[in-house]
Amino acid sequence: METVHELVMLIPGMARSVREHYATRLSDGIEGFLETHHESVESFHRVGGEGSDRTRFDIRLRNGQHKIIDILEIFWNDLRPPLDSSSVPFLGSLLLRYWLSLRHWRAIPPTSRSLQRAFCFGALFLVVWYLLTLLALIQIAQLFSLILPSHVENVAGWLWVGVTSLLASGFVTSNIDGSYAAYCYLNNRGGFCDRVRRRVVNAFWEISPQLAGYERITLLAHSFGSAVAVDAVARIAVDTDVAPPLLPFDFVTAGSPLEFLMSREPVYEQRIQRCITSALVRRWIDFYALTDSLCSKVPLADEPKCSHEGIELGYSEFEAFLGLAHDAYFEHPRVLEAVLAL
Repeated sequence: METVHELVMLIPGMARSVREHYATRLSDGIEGFLETHHESVESFHRVGGEGSDRTRFDIRLRNGQHKIIDILEIFWNDLRPPLDSSSVPFLGSLLLRYWLSLRHWRAIPPTSRSLQRAFCFGALFLVVWYLLTLLALIQIAQLFSLILPSHVENVAGWLWVGVTSLLASGFVTSNIDGSYAAYCYLNNRGGFCDRVRRRVVNAFWEISPQLAGYERITLLAHSFGSAVAVDAVARIAVDTDVAPPLLPFDFVTAGSPLEFLMSREPVYEQRIQRCITSALVRRWIDFYALTDSLCSKVPLADEPKCSHEGIELGYSEFEAFLGLAHDAYFEHPRVLEAVLAL
């Protein structure tokens, strides 16, 4: 049988700042999936392309089909603006007003209990972080030490050590940085969204001359990467003055927060619709897990080329609440079957 060449373009979320982390996670998932199904991987290696490197799988299936699958990660997380600690009083109040707006709170999608619980916890977390940071900035502990009895002063001192340790922990800073980066992207603060879109569209143009050599193209977007992908594809779809850099592709979203983001920025409803109606998107399949606290089902229109699939990630609700399940899509058989067209 003839060899089939396929391309998987991966747009990751913002959880990891290391390039190729998710491409490696996907590659490990594919290798494990093929091994479980007793398929033969003849080779698995890095190859250089015109302006880009990618991971290549050379696969011989039991039915005799020969597949060569290239995985190209379009990394954008290095563009994230950091939360400037010197501007915490101003930026913290900005985040509170944005994420805790009553109008937005009422628009939280009801389709995922896990997402609702995670948002409520995150909102409380944000409020506590902001208040404690303000207390740290005005050195309230020193004031307490002057007016409190010694035995209370000792308790307050130990409490303050715990508070400042919490504020310095990577868990706290990464989550607050994440909420700030999401805010900047959704509001294009400092041109962040524009810069990310240019990165993605330029990556499409770089790979464009090679696309004719692939029989199938898949765009896989994970987590917040689905918002990035939808924005880029929607922009390409409305730009009719030039030929698009892409050929028709299969669109796969996994663990997407698009429904939640629409409650913050309704413009995403238009962008989703543009992707659905675009001739570039041959089909769109969305994978979500009800226990995943960072996603819900993407609100796709009732179109023949659009579909949802709820899956089990194998994590308890508590583990999923902590975010441990969110990357498990890369090892899930149904997601990999869709990506590999098996």
